[in-house]
Amino acid sequence: MEVRRIEDIFRRWGVRLAYLFGSVAEGRADSQSDVDVGVVLPEPCDGKAALSQVAHMQQDLRPFFDRKLDLVVLNLAGPLLAHEVIRRGQVLYSHDESERMRYEVRIRDTYEDYRHIQSFFIRALKEQLAS
Repeated sequence: MEVRRIEDIFRRWGVRLAYLFGSVAEGRADSQSDVDVGVVLPEPCDGKAALSQVAHMQQDLRPFFDRKLDLVVLNLAGPLLAHEVIRRGQVLYSHDESERMRYEVRIRDTYEDYRHIQSFFIRALKEQLAS
């Protein structure tokens, strides 16, 4: 991977953070595995515009990867996926380290809130099914 050129592409597209995640990041990729990259775009992040931006960015990045590239906009991802990416992924690019740390704290907090609410609903559902 030509790290400098990849960083230049992220910079040109305004990416704040980029993470390598999934089987390639975890060292368990096989011949069918794709490269999963999660990107954080500047806020506010409009879904339709972000997806268009990512499609163009993917074209710019494709020559640097020897596998299919799957870009995910983490701003639009659910708390479970975003948390897994920061927990198990590798930082590919960080525009600003203090911004990265704030982002990761926010994602962890959101994930913990999500887990708490999810466990409440699961408990309520089990109680309802038991009665």
